[in-house]
Amino acid sequence: MAEEDKNEMLDSASENGPTGLTDMEAPPAEEGQVPTGSTITVNGIVYAVSLFWQPLQDPDNPLAEIRETAAGEEGSDLYCIRQSGTYQYGLAKSSEGHREGQIAVAISIADAFSDRPSLVGVFRVKEGWWFIAIRNDVILSEEDVLYLNEEDAQRAFYAMMAVPDWGRKIAPSEWGIEGTQEIPLAEILKRSSQVRLVRLNSAKNTKVLIGMVVGLVLLIFLVVQVFMSFWSDSDIKKQQEKQVVAPVAQVVPEVVVPKPWEEIVHVPDFARRCEDVVKQLNVLTVPGWALDKVTCTQQDIKIEWVNSWNPGGRIAWLRSAFKEYEIQNVELTIDDAGEKAEGVYKLEGLRKYTSDPSLSMKDLRENLVDISQAINNPIRLTEQSLTLEGRKKEVIKFIVFSFDSEYTPTESLPFFEKFSGLDLTKIEYNSSQKSTDKKWKYEGRIYEK
Repeated sequence: MAEEDKNEMLDSASENGPTGLTDMEAPPAEEGQVPTGSTITVNGIVYAVSLFWQPLQDPDNPLAEIRETAAGEEGSDLYCIRQSGTYQYGLAKSSEGHREGQIAVAISIADAFSDRPSLVGVFRVKEGWWFIAIRNDVILSEEDVLYLNEEDAQRAFYAMMAVPDWGRKIAPSEWGIEGTQEIPLAEILKRSSQVRLVRLNSAKNTKVLIGMVVGLVLLIFLVVQVFMSFWSDSDIKKQQEKQVVAPVAQVVPEVVVPKPWEEIVHVPDFARRCEDVVKQLNVLTVPGWALDKVTCTQQDIKIEWVNSWNPGGRIAWLRSAFKEYEIQNVELTIDDAGEKAEGVYKLEGLRKYTSDPSLSMKDLRENLVDISQAINNPIRLTEQSLTLEGRKKEVIKFIVFSFDSEYTPTESLPFFEKFSGLDLTKIEYNSSQKSTDKKWKYEGRIYEK
């Protein structure tokens, strides 16, 4: 809704009187600046509020439009894009407490209550009273505010209540306002979409991020090479000394095959690397093409795009986007029909560590089934084994698990870190899913004690 339209409705409602409200009157306006905040904390997670919202005129090329608006809003260095429902973008300022990666609550609320596209609400939170107004599926500009004083929140709510035809009205029950309901914010956030703040120069500096990753991988490779070279030289010297002291004694070394859990890829490292790539891809705009699926394995990351327009985008636009953002080290393949594209990025430099199994097969299955029941989310389980071919054959048993989830890899870490001997082998992100669906899929194995 445009600002002048909103003011006109408020003026009209003030003249005619607030029909359908209680006899309580809005508190008188205070002089001076109203104290507000920028973040709220729900169940230990910090969320971003008090964003400056604007309609997105060109969803296929949003960055130029966002940068132009941010230039007029001093200090705006973070943004997020709402792609479900009405296209909008919100600007935020790190100088006021916003941080990259924080979830924009206004989008979560708009998507959770999309069945009634007009909503006005006040939620009591630890930091104060968060006020939000959404009209005809549009988050109203400057109506996403965290008030530190209850009177200020009431004043804003009464002013907006004067506008007729709200599909849903939410307010604290102690206010006693007719026609409102109190809904815990934590319950809404459990089932809503999560769009995070991104630094304004992140998309433009994709080449810097990729360069840093490549540089880090090269540095790790060089360090490993130097270490292995030193280790090899030490081994050669020791072998020479043994040959000089006892040239006749030749000991045949026993072939020791390492257990699979002695070199497991560090789960938090793998999860964060995959999530970071998905986060960057979600803000990378390619005209005529839409991100479809991202599949992360311990070896590489496969990125799939599909033609998103009818008539569709062109191959040239996709390749031009790669040149514009100077994306390197991604092997791009396009099918003969020009409808699908696939990029493969080698994932190197993941840390490895030892995680000794601690549970029997019976206990593993029982624990996994219990977790599945507790979260009301099915976990698919199969028992498998492998044989180590050393001097003696050894059979290693493990359980293979897979499940779909609405939670990101870093949000799912408490599940993975619950089990020792767990190897997370695959993470899949499906962007084509609806906002309310489970976009993430996880696969892995847990070894028996």
